[in-house]
Amino acid sequence: MAEIIRIIGGDARGRKLSFPAKTTVRPTLDRIRETLFNWLMFEISGSVCLDLFAGSGALGLEALSRGAAKVIFVEQNPQLCRALTANIALLGYQARAEVFQAESHAWLSEYSKNGGANQLNLVFLDPPFDSIETEVLADICQIVAKKLLISNGLCYLEQPKNRPLTVIDAQLWQQYKHKQSGAVQYGLWLVQSD
Repeated sequence: MAEIIRIIGGDARGRKLSFPAKTTVRPTLDRIRETLFNWLMFEISGSVCLDLFAGSGALGLEALSRGAAKVIFVEQNPQLCRALTANIALLGYQARAEVFQAESHAWLSEYSKNGGANQLNLVFLDPPFDSIETEVLADICQIVAKKLLISNGLCYLEQPKNRPLTVIDAQLWQQYKHKQSGAVQYGLWLVQSD
Protein backbone atom coordinates (compact mmCIF):
# COMPACT_ATOMS: atom_id res chain seq x y z
CA MET A 1 0.00 0.00 0.00
CA ALA A 2 1.29 3.45 -0.91
CA GLU A 3 0.36 7.07 -0.32
CA ILE A 4 0.14 9.52 -3.23
CA ILE A 5 1.27 13.10 -3.68
CA ARG A 6 0.52 15.22 -6.72
CA ILE A 7 2.77 17.87 -8.26
CA ILE A 8 0.58 20.95 -8.61
CA GLY A 9 2.61 23.24 -10.88
CA GLY A 10 5.53 23.51 -13.28
CA ASP A 11 6.77 21.05 -15.88
CA ALA A 12 5.63 17.99 -13.88
CA ARG A 13 2.20 19.47 -13.10
CA GLY A 14 -0.42 16.80 -12.45
CA ARG A 15 2.07 13.96 -12.00
CA LYS A 16 1.16 11.60 -9.18
CA LEU A 17 3.96 10.04 -7.17
CA SER A 18 3.81 7.34 -4.54
CA PHE A 19 5.66 6.98 -1.25
CA PRO A 20 5.42 4.26 1.42
CA ALA A 21 2.36 4.17 3.63
CA LYS A 22 2.69 3.32 7.32
CA THR A 23 5.20 6.09 7.89
CA THR A 24 4.64 9.15 10.04
CA VAL A 25 4.84 11.42 7.00
CA ARG A 26 2.42 14.33 6.77
CA PRO A 27 2.95 15.84 3.31
CA THR A 28 2.22 19.54 3.00
CA LEU A 29 -1.36 19.83 1.77
CA ASP A 30 -1.98 20.83 -1.86
CA ARG A 31 -3.69 24.10 -0.91
CA ILE A 32 -0.79 25.09 1.37
CA ARG A 33 1.77 24.16 -1.30
CA GLU A 34 -0.16 26.21 -3.84
CA THR A 35 -0.12 29.26 -1.56
CA LEU A 36 3.57 28.78 -0.76
CA PHE A 37 4.63 28.52 -4.39
CA ASN A 38 2.47 31.50 -5.34
CA TRP A 39 4.47 33.43 -2.73
CA LEU A 40 7.68 32.09 -4.30
CA MET A 41 6.62 32.69 -7.90
CA PHE A 42 9.54 35.02 -8.67
CA GLU A 43 12.13 33.42 -6.37
CA ILE A 44 12.02 29.72 -7.26
CA SER A 45 13.45 29.66 -10.80
CA GLY A 46 17.20 29.04 -10.68
CA SER A 47 17.27 28.78 -6.88
CA VAL A 48 19.29 26.33 -4.77
CA CYS A 49 17.06 24.76 -2.12
CA LEU A 50 17.27 22.46 0.88
CA ASP A 51 14.30 20.26 1.80
CA LEU A 52 15.16 19.30 5.38
CA PHE A 53 12.86 16.66 6.95
CA ALA A 54 11.97 15.82 3.33
CA GLY A 55 9.52 12.98 4.01
CA SER A 56 7.61 12.46 0.75
CA GLY A 57 9.68 15.22 -0.88
CA ALA A 58 6.53 17.15 -1.82
CA LEU A 59 8.10 20.59 -1.29
CA GLY A 60 11.44 19.89 -2.97
CA LEU A 61 9.87 18.05 -5.91
CA GLU A 62 7.45 20.94 -6.41
CA ALA A 63 10.43 23.32 -6.40
CA LEU A 64 12.22 21.23 -9.04
CA SER A 65 9.08 21.12 -11.18
CA ARG A 66 8.91 24.91 -11.03
CA GLY A 67 12.51 25.46 -12.12
CA ALA A 68 14.76 25.26 -9.05
CA ALA A 69 18.36 24.76 -10.17
CA LYS A 70 19.07 22.25 -7.39
CA VAL A 71 17.32 20.70 -4.40
CA ILE A 72 19.05 18.83 -1.59
CA PHE A 73 16.73 16.40 0.21
CA VAL A 74 17.51 15.17 3.73
CA GLU A 75 15.40 12.37 5.23
CA GLN A 76 16.14 9.89 8.01
CA ASN A 77 13.76 7.08 6.98
CA PRO A 78 15.47 4.69 4.50
CA GLN A 79 12.18 3.64 2.86
CA LEU A 80 11.28 7.25 2.18
CA CYS A 81 14.78 7.94 0.81
CA ARG A 82 14.43 5.05 -1.63
CA ALA A 83 10.99 6.28 -2.74
CA LEU A 84 12.28 9.83 -3.08
CA THR A 85 15.24 8.70 -5.19
CA ALA A 86 12.87 6.68 -7.40
CA ASN A 87 10.48 9.63 -7.81
CA ILE A 88 13.34 11.97 -8.71
CA ALA A 89 14.42 9.49 -11.41
CA LEU A 90 10.83 9.07 -12.62
CA LEU A 91 10.60 12.83 -13.17
CA GLY A 92 14.08 13.00 -14.74
CA TYR A 93 15.49 15.36 -12.09
CA GLN A 94 18.59 13.33 -11.12
CA ALA A 95 21.02 16.02 -12.33
CA ARG A 96 19.37 18.67 -10.13
CA ALA A 97 18.74 16.68 -6.94
CA GLU A 98 20.71 15.05 -4.13
CA VAL A 99 19.22 12.76 -1.47
CA PHE A 100 20.86 12.18 1.90
CA GLN A 101 19.65 9.61 4.40
CA ALA A 102 20.49 11.25 7.71
CA GLU A 103 19.10 12.76 10.88
CA SER A 104 18.33 16.35 9.90
CA HIS A 105 19.95 18.27 12.76
CA ALA A 106 23.20 16.29 12.64
CA TRP A 107 23.38 16.52 8.83
CA LEU A 108 22.76 20.27 8.92
CA SER A 109 25.52 20.85 11.48
CA GLU A 110 27.99 18.84 9.39
CA TYR A 111 26.94 20.43 6.09
CA SER A 112 27.33 23.95 7.47
CA LYS A 113 30.95 23.15 8.43
CA ASN A 114 31.91 21.40 5.19
CA GLY A 115 31.35 23.64 2.21
CA GLY A 116 27.64 24.40 2.49
CA ALA A 117 28.04 27.88 3.95
CA ASN A 118 25.90 30.69 2.55
CA GLN A 119 25.00 28.94 -0.71
CA LEU A 120 21.25 28.35 -0.37
CA ASN A 121 18.46 30.59 -1.61
CA LEU A 122 15.64 28.74 0.12
CA VAL A 123 15.23 26.21 2.94
CA PHE A 124 12.05 24.22 3.54
CA LEU A 125 11.49 23.26 7.20
CA ASP A 126 8.46 21.03 7.67
CA PRO A 127 9.48 18.84 10.61
CA PRO A 128 7.33 16.11 12.19
CA PHE A 129 5.06 18.03 14.52
CA ASP A 130 5.20 15.64 17.46
CA SER A 131 8.79 14.46 17.42
CA ILE A 132 10.98 17.54 17.31
CA GLU A 133 11.81 19.55 20.39
CA THR A 134 11.41 23.32 20.25
CA GLU A 135 15.08 23.83 21.25
CA VAL A 136 16.28 21.63 18.38
CA LEU A 137 14.12 23.44 15.85
CA ALA A 138 15.31 26.79 17.20
CA ASP A 139 18.93 25.65 16.76
CA ILE A 140 18.19 24.50 13.21
CA CYS A 141 16.69 27.94 12.43
CA GLN A 142 19.84 29.60 13.85
CA ILE A 143 22.15 27.45 11.69
CA VAL A 144 20.04 28.10 8.58
CA ALA A 145 20.08 31.88 9.15
CA LYS A 146 23.69 32.28 10.19
CA LYS A 147 25.46 29.70 8.05
CA LEU A 148 23.45 28.42 5.08
CA LEU A 149 21.32 31.06 3.40
CA ILE A 150 22.62 33.74 1.12
CA SER A 151 21.86 37.34 2.10
CA ASN A 152 18.09 37.82 1.84
CA GLY A 153 17.55 34.07 1.57
CA LEU A 154 14.18 32.62 2.54
CA CYS A 155 13.09 29.91 4.95
CA TYR A 156 9.71 28.18 4.87
CA LEU A 157 8.51 26.94 8.25
CA GLU A 158 5.42 24.80 8.88
CA GLN A 159 4.24 24.10 12.43
CA PRO A 160 1.10 23.33 14.45
CA LYS A 161 -1.13 26.39 14.83
CA ASN A 162 -0.96 26.22 18.63
CA ARG A 163 2.87 26.28 18.82
CA PRO A 164 4.34 29.75 19.41
CA LEU A 165 6.91 30.91 16.91
CA THR A 166 9.62 31.04 19.55
CA VAL A 167 11.98 29.14 17.23
CA ILE A 168 12.29 32.30 15.15
CA ASP A 169 14.87 34.77 16.46
CA ALA A 170 13.65 38.25 15.54
CA GLN A 171 17.25 39.47 15.34
CA LEU A 172 17.94 36.95 12.54
CA TRP A 173 14.63 36.75 10.71
CA GLN A 174 12.03 39.07 9.29
CA GLN A 175 8.54 37.68 8.65
CA TYR A 176 7.79 37.83 4.93
CA LYS A 177 4.50 35.89 4.72
CA HIS A 178 2.43 34.00 7.29
CA LYS A 179 -0.87 32.14 7.16
CA GLN A 180 -2.96 29.51 8.96
CA SER A 181 -4.93 26.65 7.49
CA GLY A 182 -6.84 24.34 9.80
CA ALA A 183 -4.46 23.14 12.53
CA VAL A 184 -1.35 24.35 10.64
CA GLN A 185 0.51 27.65 10.57
CA TYR A 186 3.08 28.28 7.88
CA GLY A 187 5.16 31.13 6.60
CA LEU A 188 8.18 32.47 4.83
CA TRP A 189 10.94 34.21 6.76
CA LEU A 190 13.62 36.41 5.28
CA VAL A 191 17.09 36.19 6.78
CA GLN A 192 18.23 39.61 7.94
CA SER A 193 21.22 40.80 5.94
CA ASP A 194 24.29 42.03 7.81
